[in-house]
Amino acid sequence: TLADLLPLAGVLRNLLSPGGFLVVSGILESQAKELIRACVLRKLTFHCFYLEEEWAGVLFSREPGV
Repeated sequence: TLADLLPLAGVLRNLLSPGGFLVVSGILESQAKELIRACVLRKLTFHCFYLEEEWAGVLFSREPGV
């Protein structure tokens, strides 16, 4: 759930290699903006948003040198 993912945003960023990608899927469309905001605040780069019915997937990356 989003409540589980938000506290992990920084941990997930730290687990990514510089230049690595993170795909988060299976979240509700209504919760995607909050997830994007939390990840961007933790220095993940937002790339794109996928939507199928009410479900969303989001692609982030950790930039090299960050």
